[in-house]
Amino acid sequence: MTLKQQTISGIKWTSISAIVLAAILFLQQVLLAHFFLTKDEFGAMAILLVIIGFANIFIDMGVSNAIIYKQDITNSQLSGLYWLNIFSGFIFFIIISSISPLIVMFYSKVQIHAHYIIIISLSFVITSVSRQFRILLQKNLLFKNISIIEITAAAISFAFCMYLAYIGKGIYSLIFSTVLNSLIQAIMLFIIGIKIHKPKFTYHHKELKEFFGFGRFQMGGNIINYFFTQIDTLLIGKFLGGDVLGLYTIAKTLVMAPIQLINPIITKVTFPVMSKMQDNALALKNIYLKTLNYLSSINFPIYTMLLILAQPVIIIVYGPKWVDATYILQVLSVTFLIRSTGNPVGALLYAKGRADLVFYWVLSLIFVIPVGIFIGSLWGINEVCYALLILQIVLHYPSYHFLIKKIIPVSFLDYNLNLAKPLLFSVIAGCLSFFWVFIVTDNYLKIAFVLATGGFIYACMNYFFNKNIIKALKEFK
Repeated sequence: MTLKQQTISGIKWTSISAIVLAAILFLQQVLLAHFFLTKDEFGAMAILLVIIGFANIFIDMGVSNAIIYKQDITNSQLSGLYWLNIFSGFIFFIIISSISPLIVMFYSKVQIHAHYIIIISLSFVITSVSRQFRILLQKNLLFKNISIIEITAAAISFAFCMYLAYIGKGIYSLIFSTVLNSLIQAIMLFIIGIKIHKPKFTYHHKELKEFFGFGRFQMGGNIINYFFTQIDTLLIGKFLGGDVLGLYTIAKTLVMAPIQLINPIITKVTFPVMSKMQDNALALKNIYLKTLNYLSSINFPIYTMLLILAQPVIIIVYGPKWVDATYILQVLSVTFLIRSTGNPVGALLYAKGRADLVFYWVLSLIFVIPVGIFIGSLWGINEVCYALLILQIVLHYPSYHFLIKKIIPVSFLDYNLNLAKPLLFSVIAGCLSFFWVFIVTDNYLKIAFVLATGGFIYACMNYFFNKNIIKALKEFK
């Protein structure tokens, strides 16, 4: 297949995987919220997942994307990185398990226990065995294999989670199903990946220095960026308690869904494609701007509809007991509409080997974001949401100036013009369909009428005034 055919195939399979995984995760959360778990248990699980996310960044050490970026990597280098990754997995399992009592003490307002942390930390050891094989499949654009593995693991772990919840295991249903998901993926990735590269029992530190040079910036950037994206969860859990964190987690999960579902479909595929075009600035510019426009054309109307339909969506999906999350969801919808535009930047920078820019950018954010969120948390959850929105707006231009402008020759005007049509069309569609919220009382009909009206208007405007997105969609037939 040509590079274009591989790219389209990769997007199709990544799309299938992302949609199925999102559907499974969504169904799991809905069932647990409706019938099995409390707000505080959702809050506790949010803290556990943040801990796991932090540790996984350390374990990876930033070398995964370095493997994709470097086009002439040797078998000896791959072997050394493989064993280093396994060693890191064991070390971090020991570290996190050892400090678990301190974590429990810090989150005294959340019902979290040390053995929760120890059990879920087993995933560090499990995933370290197969992490490199996943990266090699991605580098070779073998997204079909990755998708089948992810879907299989998700389906089995979902069934296991529901069984444990049904027999009354509470939060353990999420903890054990998370570990099982990691185990299934690790086994399947190992079976397939070992055919691509069979690690030798060798390790030469000097051969890996160039990876650490790339990796230290990426790891540092990822750590701080992850801290930036999760500091809200950490501070809300600390200062406002598990129940409030549970409400926030429900709302945040909904607004994160489009970014987690749609953006990786594009960026997972465009990163290796951009890497192959890393010496062609014009090609990089075209790929990046198209990616930005396509993502915005999908994300913007979704967040607009979520803003309008926040209350009926929460009542139908999670039940009346979660209705207090409505206003949180509305403010976060606007925040994440803006944030969704930033995702393709990472793929662009890593494709050019500029992980250092990511590191320095997110390092600067660590002095701004936590302060704003901390101040907001002193008043309440709504003020935290306001702080996130204000900061997201303020950071729009600086992110362009310090990241995008340094890599590709694009003006701030051209950059925003790729966002203008999707934003304008979304606002118009939202305004012209908003009246149904006041006219219709039934929540199901309210959602149906708003989506039908808004969707039709948005589709018509794109058909007549945004030919690029229509042309792109036709290529996937």
